[in-house]
Amino acid sequence: MICALLLLTATVHGPGVGPDGPPQARKTVTERSPAAKAELLWEIPLSGTPRRELQAFVCGTQQGFLVATDESLSSYHGKDGSRAWVREDLDAAGLQHGPPSTGAWGCWSGWAGTGEDGSDYLELFSLQDGSTVSRVPLALRATGPPTASLAPGGERPYWYVPVEGDRVLLFDSAGREISSSSLPAPIHGPLIPLGKRVLASTGREGRITVVGETQEKRLRATGIVALSTTSAGEIVFAAGGSSLTAWRCRESRHGQLRCRKRWRQALGAETQAPPLVVGNTVIVASRDSFLHAFAGKNGHLRWRSSTHSRLSHAPILWDDLVVTPATESAEIFFHRIEDGSAAGSIRGARLESFPVGAIRLGECLLVPVLTSPRGTASLRAYRISRPLPSAPLAASAPPAASKEP
Repeated sequence: MICALLLLTATVHGPGVGPDGPPQARKTVTERSPAAKAELLWEIPLSGTPRRELQAFVCGTQQGFLVATDESLSSYHGKDGSRAWVREDLDAAGLQHGPPSTGAWGCWSGWAGTGEDGSDYLELFSLQDGSTVSRVPLALRATGPPTASLAPGGERPYWYVPVEGDRVLLFDSAGREISSSSLPAPIHGPLIPLGKRVLASTGREGRITVVGETQEKRLRATGIVALSTTSAGEIVFAAGGSSLTAWRCRESRHGQLRCRKRWRQALGAETQAPPLVVGNTVIVASRDSFLHAFAGKNGHLRWRSSTHSRLSHAPILWDDLVVTPATESAEIFFHRIEDGSAAGSIRGARLESFPVGAIRLGECLLVPVLTSPRGTASLRAYRISRPLPSAPLAASAPPAASKEP
């Protein structure tokens, strides 16, 4: 495999209208920006196709990432792609592992689903070696992954688990049930952390419900795409139809949560991934090939840039670049976060595609690749750098591929 380096010509649109207005640009500028340099560090085969986004974690000096397939849940070392451990009992019976949670108390993740013996349970496991920290039987079948939230006093996290019957259970890290919340409609997609609470997308109407230990609150929104929801501090972002909405959720002196819509901006098409929030800039990828950058405070359009490829994966940050994988082709686009101008791309082979999005782990860009028609899956790690203006723009040859043990 080789890494292709290209200079792209981006159509960059200037600031647009205010909140709730269409994303119309005042001017169009065509720029050619310096390309990023991509070096393929290693590539390993995977035993199955990733079914969820890769999840990176840092535990002390150990950097790693989780890969979930239909057959297993595995952890890999970020340095060379060697496999650290595998859990074949955490397989397609649930595929409900939650985001990593790390702190002074350790590095954990959670899994909820049906075990090999047919029983349902919540398991907390160590990210370092995959060993079980605690296992809690569930009286109801889990319908989604557990999500860690802040615990009172900054102690070990609490864990929210969505279960059948439109309910959300809350456990402490010792496995004690703290509360049980009944929601007004079925839950779609994963729960999203919001401080001591979580966000749940509920019902066919696509509403958002904030769930806490003692309180549930519904935001005034409909048509929300569950996978587009995210939070940044006290701000909640979610997309529905062809628009992106931001709310500010604050806790009163009496512990009651108050949420108020800050702005709403139109997009050219729907989005199926959460936005990237960098300081006061919110970047969202839509299926009509455009990246949109909005001011987080008021929703004003800062720039809009086309990739000429359909986008459904979440963009990620690489220093001053926005990195966005295409949906239907093996191509990754780089754009400057300052103005949306293009800064190069990585292209794979003609029969390759990206089943899930890319992630950053230290200085590596990790990209799952699916090759048709054989359906074989692999994982590539790239090192991304920005050359000096006088440096030659040449592709780096990859080293010999590592093999999965």
